[in-house]
Amino acid sequence: MPVKSVRQNFDPNSELLSMMEVFRQMVNHCIRIGLGNNCYALKRLSNLSYRTAGL
Repeated sequence: MPVKSVRQNFDPNSELLSMMEVFRQMVNHCIRIGLGNNCYALKRLSNLSYRTAGL
């Protein structure tokens, strides 16, 4: 099945880049918590993550 893709030019400003970096750090933090606690359920990961919400 062929898939068509379209390239779009996008030049984000520094504020957006900063927000994307914070989001990346938050995701990585949650992944570390999940792996460290052998967690596979979203509800449990949420509970564990919110306890350590100080990035």
